[in-house]
Amino acid sequence: MAIAQVLLCIAASYAAAEPAPKETAPDKIGFYFSAMLAQRQKLLSGEFIATGTKSVQDFKKSPSDYSGKVLISCVFDKDRIRFDNLEPGLVADPTPTNPVKMKPGRIERKFFRTPQQSVTWTQADGASNIVIAEPNATLGRFLFFDVRALGLVTWQQLTGAPAEKVEAIVAGLKKAPRTQSVDTSDPKYVQLVFLRERGARSDELRYWLSREQGFAPVRLESRARTLGSPDESWLVNEHAEISWQQIDGVWLPVNFEMRRTDEIAEKKLALKIRWRSVNKGSDDKFFDRADFDAPDSVQLDDMLPRRPAVMRPAAR
Repeated sequence: MAIAQVLLCIAASYAAAEPAPKETAPDKIGFYFSAMLAQRQKLLSGEFIATGTKSVQDFKKSPSDYSGKVLISCVFDKDRIRFDNLEPGLVADPTPTNPVKMKPGRIERKFFRTPQQSVTWTQADGASNIVIAEPNATLGRFLFFDVRALGLVTWQQLTGAPAEKVEAIVAGLKKAPRTQSVDTSDPKYVQLVFLRERGARSDELRYWLSREQGFAPVRLESRARTLGSPDESWLVNEHAEISWQQIDGVWLPVNFEMRRTDEIAEKKLALKIRWRSVNKGSDDKFFDRADFDAPDSVQLDDMLPRRPAVMRPAAR
């Protein structure tokens, strides 16, 4: 028992250790990111259900305004991820037009990615098809993310490009062409600050890491200001709040809220995450399109590149 207590004290002192004052800002940021990743990487596999709301109000195209309930089911392990979504979005108007008109609607999408392929089944107002593509392909814009990276990802990363793992996101942040600094004035949080100056415009991206929760990112804020303008104050264009809970020895996100506002639109997302399984492994059935329960009549588009057949000499 005494040995175990000593080991726990050593581990606790390492987690609470601070980088030396003489170290550069990138060194300090690397230190805190490493501490954060060590906790995030304790989550090897899992299954969760996320429920909430999503809304988008386009200031220039009022017909594009849409909002509604979100339901996400996710299963993942080291190399595979399954994401089933039901969320509001833009769908094609059934009235034949050229170009096709889009309207607010409901989109149901089942998606999985393995090292061999990505498979997507999309249903939207009667239209339905399954697309088989290369592993890194994602079709359309929908909520798809590495749950370990919540608090680090922007709105664009949540709904735009193919989801990156938390390790890749951290690597990208450390390499970003921005001035880096660390703010430790608040004893509860470490603030990592990334500042970019472009002419008269300043853009800042700031993360709050909770010391008491394995350096989990509990807040994200992106803001900007224009120097020389009548009002040089900072304007927040993106803000996120994340709540974490320790389950089976792992810090996990359980609530997530994000707001994105610019001159084009206002976007909001609120999710409550309920964990069904933590580090219990994943059933292979989730990564087979037979688990979609799609009708036999669904359109199937196979976009995987086909390798030419290799001619082998006949056996003698």
